[in-house]
Order: sequence, then C-alpha cells, then structure tokens
Amino acid sequence: MMFNLQTSSTTMKLLLLVFPLLCFEVTFGDISEPNVIKVTVEEGSDVILPCSLSSKESIMFQLFVWTRDHQKTVFVHYPYFHNRYGYPTQDEEFIGRVSHFEDELKSGNASIIIRNTEVADSGDYTCDFPQLQPRQIFHIKLLVVGGVFKDRTAENLGLATKPYVTVVDQTADWALLQCEVRGAFPKPKLRWQDSDGKKLPAEEPKETERGGRYDVILQINVTKTDNYRCVATQKEISHQIYAETYVYIHEPNVIKVIVEEGSDVILPCSLSSKENIMFQLFEWNKDDQKQVFKYDGGFHSNKGNPGQDEQFIERVSHFKDGLMSGNASIIIRHTEVADSGVYTCEFPRHQPRQIFYIKLVVGDILRDRTAENIPGAATKPYVKTLNQTQYWALLQCEVRGSFPKPKLRWQDSDGNILHAEEPKVTERGGRYDIILNITVTKTNNYRCVATQEEINHQIYSEIYMYIYGGMLKDRRAENIPGTAPKPSVTPLKQTMNWALLQCEVRGALPKPKLHWQDSDGNILHAEEPKVTERRGRYNVILQINVTKTNNYRCVATQEKIKHQVDAEMYMLVFGGISKDNSVSGSCYQWMIPFIILSALCCYFICVLLALKWKGYITLPCKKDRGAAGPHNQQEAVQLNTRREAV
Repeated sequence: MMFNLQTSSTTMKLLLLVFPLLCFEVTFGDISEPNVIKVTVEEGSDVILPCSLSSKESIMFQLFVWTRDHQKTVFVHYPYFHNRYGYPTQDEEFIGRVSHFEDELKSGNASIIIRNTEVADSGDYTCDFPQLQPRQIFHIKLLVVGGVFKDRTAENLGLATKPYVTVVDQTADWALLQCEVRGAFPKPKLRWQDSDGKKLPAEEPKETERGGRYDVILQINVTKTDNYRCVATQKEISHQIYAETYVYIHEPNVIKVIVEEGSDVILPCSLSSKENIMFQLFEWNKDDQKQVFKYDGGFHSNKGNPGQDEQFIERVSHFKDGLMSGNASIIIRHTEVADSGVYTCEFPRHQPRQIFYIKLVVGDILRDRTAENIPGAATKPYVKTLNQTQYWALLQCEVRGSFPKPKLRWQDSDGNILHAEEPKVTERGGRYDIILNITVTKTNNYRCVATQEEINHQIYSEIYMYIYGGMLKDRRAENIPGTAPKPSVTPLKQTMNWALLQCEVRGALPKPKLHWQDSDGNILHAEEPKVTERRGRYNVILQINVTKTNNYRCVATQEKIKHQVDAEMYMLVFGGISKDNSVSGSCYQWMIPFIILSALCCYFICVLLALKWKGYITLPCKKDRGAAGPHNQQEAVQLNTRREAV
C-alpha cells in the first residue's frame, strides 16, 4: 500500500476533485519539501485538507490522526468514533470546526474540512496512519491570507470580464464549446473544468493583442452530459472569474451490475437477433482503455489472441455454447474493487455496428454483519404489537444503541415498502435509538428492516398478523388512529337553478375516498377531489353542482380500516336547470308566467261564453241586413227585463 503525494498530474486531478466547493490556490513545495502540498485560502472561508490512499482501500476501521505543527491535535478518527463529538484529544481551537468525509472512508479518503478559517490556522498539518505497515504520513502546508484569487471585476477597469461561453457545433455524440474573453489586461489564462472541478484537455488558445489589451478564445470538444465551466485567471492581480454552460449529450443505455468483492460476475452481452456469432469478432474493453477479452472466429484471449490486459489474464471466460444464439457474455472471476468501471462489448464488423455498455460496481453489499462484531452495528429489530382490533393492528419496530444512525422501514410479504408514521429518533452518547410504528389492516407477514449503508449492514425481524376484517361502518368510537371524522358539508354558492356543495374531511389516514349520493343512494358525478398531505395525514375536498331539490349525502370511506362515515344536507333548488345551460334556463323562466296568463285568459273566455249562452249578455257583432230590432213588442219587453236583471 503506497501513498501518492508526488507532483504528478494524477495528484492534481485528485485535488481538484475534492475541492469543488472552495476557491483557493493549491501549489506544491519546493525541492527541499518535495512531498508537501501547499494550500492557500482566504480568511473566513472553508478549506479541505487532502489525505487519500492511492490504493483506495477502506479505512473505516483504521486509526488516522491530524495534527498541526506536531503539537495540536486537529482531528482523530477511531473506528466509528471521532472527535467531531468533542473527545478530549482534540485541541479546543478546532472543536466544532473540523469534519471528515464519512461516506468516502470506504475509498481511502481521510481528508478533512476546516470551517471559518482564521490566520492562526496557518501552519504545517500532518495526516498520520500510525497503525499501517509501513506507517504513512501526509504533509500539508496551509496558508490563510486575505488576497487569494477571486472575482475583482468591481475593483478596477481592465480586469477580465465574465467569459462568453457558446456552443459552436453539436451532434448526438459530441459538442464543440467556445470560451471567449475580450479586452483584458494582464493577459488572462483560460481553462475548462467539468462539474467535479477536473481540468479538461482543450485546444490551444487563440490570442490576439490590440492596444495593450488581450482577446483570448479557448475551444473544447466534450462527449458527456455535464455542467462545463470556463475559468479566466489573471494571476498578477489575483483575479479569477468564470462562466458555465450545461450540455446534453445523448448517452447509450447502460446496464448496471453490482457484485460483492471476491465473487464471480457475469457481464451480459447478447444480440437481439440471436444470430450465430461463432465466426464473428467481438471485443470487451474496460474504460475504453484496457482489453478485457477478445474473440475472433474461434480465437480468443485465452487461446492465443494477444492484447489482453494483465489485470484480466486467466480470470475471464466466455460462454462457448451460447455463441450460436448470439451470446457474447463473459464471466470475470474473483472480482476486485479495481474491476469496477464501464465495460463495452463491441461487434466492430457487424452491420450495423453494435456496442453494449455495462457498468460494474465491485464492493461490499448490504447484508447481516452481526457476526463481524462491527462496533455500532444494529442488532435484530424488536417487533411487537402495541394495539389490535378485529379490523387493524398497530405494530412497533425498535432498534437501540446503533451507530451510524440506521434507517427503518416496514415491508409486506411481497417486499412492498409500506407507508408508516414518522420515526422517533433519540441520540445518547453518539448512539441512536429509533422507533417506527405502522397501522396494518390485512392479514400478512410484516417485516421491519434496519439498514446502515455506511457499514453495508442490514438486518430485519418479522411478525405475522391476523386481521379479522369486517363490514364498512362508522368506527370513530374505536379510537383507530387516523379515522376520518364526520365530513363537513357546506353550500358554497346558490342561484335559483343550481347550488355548489362542498364536502371536506381533514386529518385522515389512510387517505379516504369521498363520494356524493342523492336520497335514493345514487352516486352522483362530482368534480375531481382536492387532496393535500401534511405529516402523513390527508385533507380531502370534494365539490358538486346540484340542480334539484333533494337530500344530498357525502360519504367518506377508508377501506383499509373498514371505516365509513357520512353527513347530509337538504337543498331547495327553485329551478331545475344547470347554470351551464343558460339558453334553456331563460326559456324556462318565461314558461311559468306564460302558462299562468294562458290559464287566466281561458277562464275569462269560459265565463263570457257562459253568460252569453244564458242570454245575459250579447257580444257585439255585425247586424243582419233585415234585422232592425226585436220582431215584436213582446221580445223587446223580455230583453229589457233580462238587462235589468243583469
């Protein structure tokens, strides 16, 4: 196991990868200090001091110590215990200001962050692994000052302005980016970076000078989807400014394979046509550099075909019997962490050319590691029934004294993750106690799973629950957690022809379903319900337009706990037409007065006809030519008598 702190491009790439969130300068020591990394940072900002094993081996169970000037203890990491919690070995100057990268311990990263740096933090830092053989020590020189590279555009004229970044050309596989800075003095240096802060190889910059000012253009070809940053630096005046652009590159479908270190793995590669490939050429490569396996018409890497990388010699084989059906898959035996990477399976002579992509991840997988005696590993969860009726059961899962903090979840027998309450977490002396409750309504095997991803530990307990079931009814008196209350029913708006009703249920779990019914029990068509969720409880609102006088009922149902409750409202609607049918409603408004007027007219006509028939009145009409009056005196007397009677 070796450390790589030489002044190589590899080291520079490592430093840039771990420093993306800060703006400081990293240089290397002179001839007298060949292995010292110099870090310069502006006072008040945060700084990362790098310390990583080149072997990338896990240091989760290793002791490493950070000191300053060989006197003050900056940070100490014991397996799962470190002075972030203020252990007495840490100098009080650094208490609460230093942290490490816990998730990176598995890959040998012992770097630390010092927050809110001060000038007094300047000095010589060492990262020491005292228990490794041979003992390994990193040296970092930190200088905290007030004049580091930063954007000083507002301070003076002539400084480089924000770079102008454009996409000059683009295809489905690549993009040509251009960064341009104009009218700057002193002459700025441009560079391209990816989102991890890694410096990217670009073309030679194009520089022109006019009147003592410089125009600089830097282009780059990129082949991956990412955020790309162009950085302009004027070292003489400590000025640095940048601009970013996002580029999307169509990426192929990648199959991800995860395997535990030391086991064998199959990397799949098969033609969908199932055609015979016994006499074809296919090549397996890793990270577009190392040849893993090559097959060419019967000759392959294990049978006289040269070029295979020594990492894979005698470890890779293919499926000879599967060639006739287009199967070019391979087996890599006794996998190592170094085998992780992107593999390509290519058929260069096939028409059209075929390439398959497989991403292999070799490392520890989640499993029960109780027997490994890892400090802080969660013990088997304690599962019990807190309360139960014939319709539901309240289960509890409890894990105590664990570190790192475990995550708990409930599953059914099919492996489905179930919606539970918020976990209750308490911390004592760096150890965690966690409780997770859930209400279940079905007969099933229920499993509580505790996971600590940091140490790849996972353990579970199961419990069988028998739920009797039952009919839907109002179960508010049973005190079931989350039972829906009686719906709140209100009229929001009303006219002569329609009414808008609203039904609301709050704080229910599981989520209730609402529907409207008329007095005959018919389910009515309503608007879409409005559902909101707060802290695992649901609020549901359901509105409906009604156009008839009736008793309307809103019903809330929670099928999982066999709970159903309703509320009623009587609505008097004068009309009977929807407000959306304005033409029909207008006709209807004139219909009733018309009918009444017609009836009155008919009544008066009947009365007049009756009076005429009785001879009490005579209706004016044209006289006959020979009718000069009563025919005789007797008729005239009778007519006068009738008129007087009237």
